[in-house]
Amino acid sequence: MSGNESLAASRRLNILLNHLNNEEDNNPKEWRTLSPSQCLTVCTNRDRKWNGYGYKDTVFKFDERGTAFSTGNRYSNFSSKEFHELRPWLEQTLRINLKTMCPAQPNIIELASPNVNHEFYDAIKPQGIMISFAEQDRLSHGHGISTAEIYKLRHGNLTRIPDAVVWPESHEQVETIVRAALKFNVGCIPYGGGSNDVDALECPEENEKRMIVSLDMRQMNRILSLSRENMYVVVEAGAIAQDLEKELRKWGFTLGWDAEMVCI
Repeated sequence: MSGNESLAASRRLNILLNHLNNEEDNNPKEWRTLSPSQCLTVCTNRDRKWNGYGYKDTVFKFDERGTAFSTGNRYSNFSSKEFHELRPWLEQTLRINLKTMCPAQPNIIELASPNVNHEFYDAIKPQGIMISFAEQDRLSHGHGISTAEIYKLRHGNLTRIPDAVVWPESHEQVETIVRAALKFNVGCIPYGGGSNDVDALECPEENEKRMIVSLDMRQMNRILSLSRENMYVVVEAGAIAQDLEKELRKWGFTLGWDAEMVCI
């Protein structure tokens, strides 16, 4: 076991130990509201790269010595740290020529105007459901992180993206959206954290004439209940794993895996 693996294992054991030693609260709070990673009021995904994968402020660079380091401070495991063995490993083991550059396109690709089903829009708007037709919102919700999708994104080959993005805030609003989509023949693609790698977020490109809506669940991010006795938690569909892990640790629980590494 490496040093990092040993440290991670010790951390998880300490969390479990805290849970076992934690006395029952006489008046336990059964739910907590999570702080979302992206706030809807400033528009989700605006801090992410539109022409690649990850956040705009988080990249790997090499200094004049050839030492790799990461920018930003989002990830405590490797932000602002040096990686002396990364470049030799890339060049010698993977045989990657780091002098070969293939930059992503610098400007947002030209997108088709959204196909708006006005009956659907009129059905959900009075319910106070947030909806966006902005190009950057639509583009960021039109792909996952598979190699093929990122290649298309970097080289401007995405031909169909969602026509709108909606952010429900309750179970009832989800029902309203789905009923309206069914009634007015609108395609609906659920969206979680955007880390799908099996092309599930791609819109059909051929013979699809309907309006397509991306159903972003991240405003529904509450812990609904937490059972100490049975060690299970009920969480709304939009909770980000990194936020969930932080909240659970306050109660002496853990998901049992490193949530930080899957919430890029």
